[in-house]
Amino acid sequence: MHMSPFQIVLLIAVLIAAAAAVVDFRTGLIPNKLTYPLVIGGALVHVVIGVATSRHPHLGWSLLETVSGALICGLIPILLWRSDAMGGGDVKLLIGFGALLGPPIGLRVELYAFMAAVVVAPLLLVYRGQLLATLKRSGQLLLSPFRKAKAGVPAVKAAVELRFGPAICAAMAIVAATEWK
Repeated sequence: MHMSPFQIVLLIAVLIAAAAAVVDFRTGLIPNKLTYPLVIGGALVHVVIGVATSRHPHLGWSLLETVSGALICGLIPILLWRSDAMGGGDVKLLIGFGALLGPPIGLRVELYAFMAAVVVAPLLLVYRGQLLATLKRSGQLLLSPFRKAKAGVPAVKAAVELRFGPAICAAMAIVAATEWK
């Protein structure tokens, strides 16, 4: 069985996502030694395959697609990271997949990962016995801009931790399965 260069890239992406998911699940962190090579190596692989397969015969187009994939796939995760709603490893992992796979496929991985998290989060909260408390805090957060701040009363914070690496892994596996041709 002969695999195309793109299928090899998909397989590598799934393996990296799986490794990140395992480490994230165990430790709550996705290490730089996994994400930095993905961002840099992913960009190089994307450019080389784009030029070599004549998908983008001009180096400039391959570079543009690689850089735009990283930037587009990193935009929302960076905003979430800046508001402490996402970890830095998750951000770098999504940027790396954007660089490796390009904007359309990288964004699909990101979208599916967020969809997986939306499905899993309530189930996890029920399992932990935190669903009602979280809903109450969420309601307080939604109403806080309309309430007058009281001196000495701390601001309400969302305090639910969801490790996002497994969701990214599931998303990468689904995207790889749908893109495998």
